[in-house]
Amino acid sequence: MSFPSHEDMHQAHLEWQSEHCTWMADVDRWRHETSAAIESLTRIGDLLGAYRDVLDEHAKAVRDHGDELQQHELAMAELDAGGMTDRREEVVGQHFAQLSEHADQLVAHERLVKYQRSLLGQLRELEALLEAVPEPRSSGGRRPHRSVPRLSKS
Repeated sequence: MSFPSHEDMHQAHLEWQSEHCTWMADVDRWRHETSAAIESLTRIGDLLGAYRDVLDEHAKAVRDHGDELQQHELAMAELDAGGMTDRREEVVGQHFAQLSEHADQLVAHERLVKYQRSLLGQLRELEALLEAVPEPRSSGGRRPHRSVPRLSKS
């Protein structure tokens, strides 16, 4: 078995020190980038809150449209029973307005369905990526994480 010379070992140490400097520069840059990402996640939390407000607005619009439909059904029943004959044109006009409103709500809901699926899919991917942080050494295992709630899959 042959042993490396003192000069060979010294050269290896110099190379390792150079790599360490590069690695520390990487880690410093990654820490900075991670701090910026944390700030970005705070902004994302704010944006998610605003999105929840959009969902609340959509729910209110759907409920309001449902209430209008019930009122229209009552007006039609009264027309069918022989009442409100002088308002027949108005009731028919309301029907066409509701038809248009329903079509608008359908389009809005379909946009939200697509957005919601995309949003939650990407958030789940990010969450999974963050949970799979590699070990800082080459042990091949995963770091233990604190127990935090996961995004639901529904």
